[in-house]
Amino acid sequence: MAAMTKKDALLTLGIAGTLGCDGCIEHHVEDAMEAGATHDEIHHTIELARHIGGRPSGDCCDEAEEALEEAEEALEEASGA
Repeated sequence: MAAMTKKDALLTLGIAGTLGCDGCIEHHVEDAMEAGATHDEIHHTIELARHIGGRPSGDCCDEAEEALEEAEEALEEASGA
């Protein structure tokens, strides 16, 4: 499969969050970052998924937020910031 566009990565992240796909949510956050999505774009997508998915998607979306923070921290450490 070709590299995902930012739009594709954000869509798959939103779908995974809405469905409560705990097993793959971190992967989708990483895909979105690699595709060039900003923190705000990823956070907004997660919040939309939480809103649409309701209570069942809550834990998954919490995991997505944690994955976003961890990935950003890893990037900062790698860049020497």
